[in-house]
Amino acid sequence: MRALSSALLLLVVGSCASPRAQVHVEGEHLELVRELLRTVPGEPLTTAGGRGGAGSITVVADLDCTECYRVERVRERVVVHGDAPLGIQYGLTATLEAMGYRFFHPWAGVEGTFELPPEGHPIYERQHEPAIAQRGLQLHTLHPIEGYWDLWQPGEAELEAARRDVDWIVKQRGNYLQWVGLDNVLRPRHQEAWRAHTSAIVDYAHSRGVRVGFAIQLFGGANLQKAFDLVESPEVGPVDAEASIRRRIEVFADLGFDEINVNFGEFSEESPEDFLLYLDLAVRVIREVTGAEITATVHVGADLRVEYMGEEQIYYFLVRHASEPLVPWVHTVMYYSMQDPTNGAYHHDDFGEHRQLILDTLETDTRVVYFPETAYWVALDNPVPVYMPLYQRARFADLVDLAEAGARPLDGHVLFSSGWEWGYWQNDYATLRATYEPGEDWGAAMDEAFAVYENGDELSGLIESLGELQHDVLVEAGLGAYYGGIDGVIELGFELGVVGQPDRVGFDDLAAMEPAALQAFENEVLRPLALFAAGTRVAADRIARAVGDRSDPFLRELVDAFEIDALRAEFVVANYEAAWRSLTGEGRADFDAVDALLEAAEQVVARRGDALFHPMSETLRADRAPNATLYQYGYLREAHQLCFWRRERAIARNQILGASEDTPTCVL
Repeated sequence: MRALSSALLLLVVGSCASPRAQVHVEGEHLELVRELLRTVPGEPLTTAGGRGGAGSITVVADLDCTECYRVERVRERVVVHGDAPLGIQYGLTATLEAMGYRFFHPWAGVEGTFELPPEGHPIYERQHEPAIAQRGLQLHTLHPIEGYWDLWQPGEAELEAARRDVDWIVKQRGNYLQWVGLDNVLRPRHQEAWRAHTSAIVDYAHSRGVRVGFAIQLFGGANLQKAFDLVESPEVGPVDAEASIRRRIEVFADLGFDEINVNFGEFSEESPEDFLLYLDLAVRVIREVTGAEITATVHVGADLRVEYMGEEQIYYFLVRHASEPLVPWVHTVMYYSMQDPTNGAYHHDDFGEHRQLILDTLETDTRVVYFPETAYWVALDNPVPVYMPLYQRARFADLVDLAEAGARPLDGHVLFSSGWEWGYWQNDYATLRATYEPGEDWGAAMDEAFAVYENGDELSGLIESLGELQHDVLVEAGLGAYYGGIDGVIELGFELGVVGQPDRVGFDDLAAMEPAALQAFENEVLRPLALFAAGTRVAADRIARAVGDRSDPFLRELVDAFEIDALRAEFVVANYEAAWRSLTGEGRADFDAVDALLEAAEQVVARRGDALFHPMSETLRADRAPNATLYQYGYLREAHQLCFWRRERAIARNQILGASEDTPTCVL
C-alpha cells in the first residue's frame, strides 16, 4: 500500500453503519484525525487521505504557529488549517461544533448534522491561538473519582476510559493531563500491571499531542491519603533519603512522564531548612533520573507560617527559595476566586498572598502555573450533592484578573478536578476553553455549549443567574458552609483547630445562644438563606419549564441539578428554622418539612443515579468499592445516600428534641 500521504484510505469510524460524511486529511495525520472522530456522538463519520470534494471537510497541517487553527470555506467544502498535532484537532473540533456537535462529557455528547457552516459563519472570521501555553487537568486520583478508575486501575475497559479522558481534554482545547500517584505501586505485586497500563496511557496522550504529568509527595509524614511519597521524614538523613528517592522513582522513571509534580501534604510542616534541603535533593535526583520538568505545588494554609530569610511566610511559599530550578504551581481551593473573601477556609480571609506570588513570579523569567479547583470533594459540594456553576464564575474571574494585572501572560493553568457528574463536567469544560480563548464574560462557554438547543440562551442564562446568586450568598454573604456538608472528621478538625473548609454555627451552638444572639442568627443567617432558597427554587422551576419533557440526557441532568440545589437550600433552612423556632419559643420544632424535603431529594438522586454518564456509574456511587485510595467507596456514595442531609437532620433532632438517633459520620 502506498504511504498515507498519497493514499485514499477509507476508515469507517465508530461502528459498521453506513457512513454519512467524509473528513479528508492531507498529509500524514490521518490516524490522528481518526482518533479524534472515534468518539464523535451519533452515526460514524469517515476519514480519507487526500483533498475532499464538495460537502467535505479537508484537514491540512500547514500553519507554523503553536496550537493554532483557522477554518475557511472554499466553494462547497471546508478547509481546516492548523499546526500538528493539536491545532488541526482543535480546528476540526470547532468545525464539528459549528455543525451542532457537542462534546460535553468523555462518554456522551450531542450529535450534530453534517451540514457545513455556511459562508459568513463566525468560525471563518479569524485565526485562533491559545491565551495560555499550558492548559489542562489534574484528575485527582487520591480520591475515588472517575479519573481514579480510568487512570490508576489497570484493565482494558479502564484503558479505553483513559483514552477518552485524553480525547476529551483535546476537544476542550487542552494540552495537558496529570494524575496523582498512590503508594500501592511501591509493592512489587502491583507494579507490572500498573506500569503497562500507565505506559499505554502516556504513549496515547503523546500521540494526541498531550503532555503528561505525575504528582508525588515528598514527605511520608505529611501523607494523609496514601500518596506515592519519596522520603519517610527528614530524620532519615540526606544519604538514606537519596537512596529512598532513587529507589522509589525507578518505579516510574522510564514511563515517559513530561513533568513530575512534587507535593508537601496538608496540615503539617517541616523546618524551612529541612524542607529546602530535601526538596533540592528530590528535584536534583528526579531530574537526573527522569529528565522531566519538575514542578512544586504551593498549597494553602494561612496558619502554617514559618520564618525564613527574615520573612514570615506561608510554609508552602518556601519553594521560592529552592536552589534547584522548578516551576511553582500556585494552588487555591474551593469556589473562591483570588479576589473573594474565603470565609476562613484553611484559616484564610482571602487568597491574596497566592495571587501576589503569581504576579511576583510573572515579573521574572520563571514559569508559573495557576492550579485552582473545579470541585471540592469529600464534603463541600458534589458529594452533598449540589450543582455549582459558581466554580465557572470564580475561575473566569481569576483568568481576567491575572491577565490584566500580570506583567506577562500566565504560563500555565491546570485544574484540580474532582469529578464530573451532577453537572461538574461543565466547570472543567468552561474553564479549559477559557484558558485557550476567553469569552467576553464567564457565561460565554455555557452560551456556546447550550446554543445547540432551540432555547439555549434561556438555559445558559439560568445557569449564569444561578452562579451569580451562589456567589452573592455563599461567598459574599459567607454562608457557603451551611449549603455544603461537614462530615465527622471535619467536625473533629474544627475542635482541634485543623481547618479546611469554612465552619458554621452548629445546632449545639444555636442551643447555647442568648436571645439576642438568636435574633442576630435569624437576621444574618436564616433570612439570607431563606431568600437564597427562594431564588434557587425559582431557577429550578424555570429550568424545568424550559426543558419540558425533552429526554436529552444533558437537559435532564440540568433539571435534576437545579432541583437538588433548590431542595438542599430549602432543607437547610427548614432544619435550622425548626431548631430556631423551638429555642425562641416561636413554635414547636416541626421536622415534618425537613422529612418531606429529604424524601423529595431521594427521588432526585435515584433518578440521577440511573442516568450517570460514566460506564462505572454503579461503582462511583457504591458503598463498598475496594480501591487503592484511602476511601473504600465511590465518590458519589454520600450524594446518593444523602448522608450529609441525614447527618444534619439527626444532629438537629438529637439536640433540639433530645432524640437519640444514630449520626452518620459520612466518611470512611
